[in-house]
Amino acid sequence: MKKEFIKLMEENIAVSLWLHRRVQNNPNSFGYSNQQLRIVVHIYMLGRMMLKDIARNTDMSPSNLSPILKLLEEDGLVNREIDADDRRNTWYSMTSAGSKIARLALDELGERIDAVFSGMTKKDEIRLTEALRTINEVFETIKTTYEKQSK
Repeated sequence: MKKEFIKLMEENIAVSLWLHRRVQNNPNSFGYSNQQLRIVVHIYMLGRMMLKDIARNTDMSPSNLSPILKLLEEDGLVNREIDADDRRNTWYSMTSAGSKIARLALDELGERIDAVFSGMTKKDEIRLTEALRTINEVFETIKTTYEKQSK
């Protein structure tokens, strides 16, 4: 079973990368790069975060992330707050304008996903939805267990 599991995970990664290229690498209508929008959506979905956590979760170095966050702050999409207890830590959160852009970006992403899957039968849509629901539940359990063990 382990060999089959690993092979299926490899196939899933390949298909996920294909899908990602189809829905993410298109120009967007917001005037921000896809990388900038990804960060806005990331903070929107996960809430107030420290710079180091955004960097870790987006696979970006803090030095590459900082100028992007500075631009997003200047444009009024994110708030930047120095931790009063430890000035080395910086917190970022969404503004109402940032939340609006993030929601619109997610809606646009949904339209792109819908376009990619537009030829899918209703039966396959139901099967895929159930499979994704199961995958997400299992991944969340794995993530929680892994994070507890890592502490």
